[in-house]
Amino acid sequence: VLVGMNPCPALAPDVLYVGNEPKSLKGNPWVRARFEKMGGEYQRWYEGLHDEVILNAGITGGDRNVMLSFLAHMKEVLQDPELAVRRSHHRGEHYINVNMAADNYVLYNYFP
Repeated sequence: VLVGMNPCPALAPDVLYVGNEPKSLKGNPWVRARFEKMGGEYQRWYEGLHDEVILNAGITGGDRNVMLSFLAHMKEVLQDPELAVRRSHHRGEHYINVNMAADNYVLYNYFP
């Protein structure tokens, strides 16, 4: 890989850059299953969606301040003691596999 220039100076302050997929968030069975694992307010939010696209958890960036804010919100959601999967006795392989759902919840709710 050859990097032609450092892209960091071009970052606008207070802008969160996020990749997306040309698919509906609500219509995706894999995403639906993750919101079911989260349960509660997160699942209710998901059920109320319309045409929102899937935002990609693997392609997220911005300046230091905006990333710290984003990560604080992600931490709050992922550590929520009310997550259905956290309260379940059958955590299994999906215990930590709600990052994509959490990412979309945080991005749509805190970074519109």
